[in-house]
Amino acid sequence: MLAGSGQRSLNVEGSYRHILTDLYGFIATAVAGAIVLLTGFARADSIASLLIAALMLQAAYGLLKASGRIFMEAAPTGLDPDEIGRVLASQGGVVEVHDLHVWEVTSGFPALSAHVVVRAGDDCHRRRRDLQRLLEERFGVQHTTLQVDHEAAAQPPLQIEVSTSLDSRHEGGQARSRS
Repeated sequence: MLAGSGQRSLNVEGSYRHILTDLYGFIATAVAGAIVLLTGFARADSIASLLIAALMLQAAYGLLKASGRIFMEAAPTGLDPDEIGRVLASQGGVVEVHDLHVWEVTSGFPALSAHVVVRAGDDCHRRRRDLQRLLEERFGVQHTTLQVDHEAAAQPPLQIEVSTSLDSRHEGGQARSRS
C-alpha cells in the first residue's frame, strides 16, 4: 500500500522511506551483530552504522529535492511547459498562448495558468472548457486558470486630415485672420 502511494504525496513518501530505512537498519544491525559474535570483528557495527547513515542521507536528499521544487514553484517533474504551450497553441481557434506558468501547489497537485488569445468571433467560454479538458486528459492538470480573450478585430486605417489653409497665421497658439 505505501509503495504505490509514495509517488503521490511527499508525506507518504517520507513515511515509506522512514520505514524502509528502519528495516534496512534492523537488517544491518542483525548482520553486524552476527559478524561480531561469530568472528569478533568489532568494526562490523560501525560499518553497519555508516551504511544506515548513507541510506538516510539518500532518502533525505530525494525528499529535499522534491520539496524544494514545490517551494520554488518549479514545473512538476514530467510536465514540460514548452510542450504544453505548443499543444495549447496548436488547438483550433487559438491564435496565441503566453504568460504560461506551470507549478506544483503540493506534491501530486500541479497547477497551470495562461493567457490564451482566440480568433475574433469564437466562443471563448467553449474554447476555455475545451482547453481545460485537454489539459486534464493529456497532462493530468486539473487546476487551471485560463484567461481567454479575443484577438483584436481588424480596424480600418486611421485617417488624419491636415488643414493646408494659408489664410490664417498662428501667433501664440491663436489664429489671426488677415485684414
